[in-house]
Amino acid sequence: MPPNELPGYYYDEVKKKYFKIQENHLARPGSNYSRTAIKRGTELALAQEREEDREQLEREQTVQGSKLLQHSLLRRELGSRKDGTGVRWDVWADGLQRRKALQVEREYSHIISQFIVDELTGSLIIAGDRELITGVPRDSGKDEYQMTVAAFTNGTIFSIALSPSRVLMTVPKGKVQIDRLVSPQTLSPNQLTNDGSIQLQTWGLHHFWASSACPHSTRSDFALATDGGTWLVVENQTGWGFGPYQVSLNAANNDMRTDVLAVDWQSINVVLSGCRDRTVRLWDVRIPGVPGTSLRLRHPSAINYVRRLNDNSIIVAGMERQLCTYDLRFLPTIDTTYGAPPTRPFTIFPEYGTTENQMFSVGFDVSENIVAAGVAEDSEHYGVQLFDAKSGRQMSASIRNKHPGGSPPRCVKLVGGSDLWPAPSLMYSSGNGINRWR
Repeated sequence: MPPNELPGYYYDEVKKKYFKIQENHLARPGSNYSRTAIKRGTELALAQEREEDREQLEREQTVQGSKLLQHSLLRRELGSRKDGTGVRWDVWADGLQRRKALQVEREYSHIISQFIVDELTGSLIIAGDRELITGVPRDSGKDEYQMTVAAFTNGTIFSIALSPSRVLMTVPKGKVQIDRLVSPQTLSPNQLTNDGSIQLQTWGLHHFWASSACPHSTRSDFALATDGGTWLVVENQTGWGFGPYQVSLNAANNDMRTDVLAVDWQSINVVLSGCRDRTVRLWDVRIPGVPGTSLRLRHPSAINYVRRLNDNSIIVAGMERQLCTYDLRFLPTIDTTYGAPPTRPFTIFPEYGTTENQMFSVGFDVSENIVAAGVAEDSEHYGVQLFDAKSGRQMSASIRNKHPGGSPPRCVKLVGGSDLWPAPSLMYSSGNGINRWR
């Protein structure tokens, strides 16, 4: 092929030169040196170029779906993939049967405010009005416990938390108490903790609303939700003490502090704080104070619970029947002006039914893809709602109006996934008893 086709000339491959076509020259068969052939080739090239321009213009003017919508993981993220997970959880919820796990005697306590489950031993740690009660299982196959009063407190226990390193933090009024649990091999009804409790007295008058233990297997750090921000309780070489704290300033007025009502750990170094001013803040505990704080989203109402769903998502419960999930990867820049609209959620739970005046008297818990939320509409209608965390759908077997005439479920726990608890079970406190559904 010649490097360029010139009308009226032909290219000699041997001599590597152009020669003018004379009238007495004979063109080889299939030659493209004639004026007609060159003109025809030029017209075809021009027509092809025009067709390509037309197709490109048509593609630009046609509305097309984003390539992100074709991602193989999108349906899983949206919870719209048709698999057997949702069906399996529905079957599990339909098969739940009520079992009375524990009934605390009246001389001990009238109301169970909080309880936690030590999944290594299967024992219960119960916070009563003014005492800490332990329930050690008598038989692993039955819901029978031997109860013992482990300690008495000077006031109502607001919160208890147990770290993976088996350190128990109890939060009565105005102080924090630290105990280290005995090993599972030496557990007995009469001895839950090692000798020597550590009490940390706060400076000034503060209210503690919630607490959460760091998920790290060896660290024994705790996060506290207070009326002055989020505090840390840390263990150092000399003992226990209050570590760096995060002062949560009001989003609309940086001179005013706001209550932190809910707290959880997004990772081993990041704490989630749900505030009364409807905001959720992420705090990197390695950076003390405001510089390590990021204001990420605004909920429709004051936040009562905030929980981690996975590495990218959280779930937030508000005091005005708003239960939503948020994807931290796709949050817009938050507007800090007064009266700014809430952040658009990732998933909404429209059937979440707890009334505002009962919000502080019901529990809440999340485990894998299940959300368990306490319900207390009035004195006769209460129970526990079960939701699919991905779709926001309420499961058909939510526990409501099963046994009217009692107390709201003040503490709700989803327990399962270990050798001692092979099947998932739902536990919640009502009055002076703990109910288990499994």
